[in-house]
Amino acid sequence: MELSVSCVTLLVPNVAAAARFYAALGFSVRERGSVAYLGSASTPAIALATLETLAALGLPDAPGSAILSCNLVNAAAVDALVERAVALGGSALAAPREVSYGIAAWVQDPFGHRWEFVWNPAKNPVGATPPSVQ
Repeated sequence: MELSVSCVTLLVPNVAAAARFYAALGFSVRERGSVAYLGSASTPAIALATLETLAALGLPDAPGSAILSCNLVNAAAVDALVERAVALGGSALAAPREVSYGIAAWVQDPFGHRWEFVWNPAKNPVGATPPSVQ
């Protein structure tokens, strides 16, 4: 399986203020709940989120300024990639879990960079039925 970055999350103190700033710069801004996305739905995204939003998803404190995301083909691929990252010297930060957009887990590579491994059926509908998130 060849991996690619599907989203970079920029940690911001206020998503609405950041969305206004980037819109004024000329970015297309799509707001989805407590997260905003820059760019079109068909391109790799830059997401704007707060530490509180990430904590609510189950990610422990995030001292860095960005989180790289990799969208996978199904929930089983998320589990497998977390296991592989840990076997290669990474650390699991938050185990795979249901989130509003699919299944997500967070890991830290041996160099301190944080990754979200995610199956987002809206972006990659191949695989199992999406989870029912309340």
